[in-house]
Amino acid sequence: MIDLGQRFPDRQAGSNHEPLAVVMVRFGVPLDLTTAVITVRARAYDSGLLKIADAVGTGSSNGVAQYAPTLGDLDTPGLYACQFTATYPDATVHRTPVIDLRLRPNP
Repeated sequence: MIDLGQRFPDRQAGSNHEPLAVVMVRFGVPLDLTTAVITVRARAYDSGLLKIADAVGTGSSNGVAQYAPTLGDLDTPGLYACQFTATYPDATVHRTPVIDLRLRPNP
């Protein structure tokens, strides 16, 4: 497996009962995301396929950005590079580092 740093817990393919969530920080302080538009992208490492393309998530005042995936978002086993983006009304943009997500095949 590729280890590029931060990872979401492994999931079974098709498992969408829990949102993908991350705390967005700047200089060690959680960002207030209440006025930001949160988007999420996920790209497969092996094929480069964009599996989740700018899907809209939610953000909180304590920096938690999350996205509730649909069944089609997480239906293909593999290793994905995920990134959350917060875009504020004044056009300020903050992005998370790439976060790995491994989807395991169903038994």
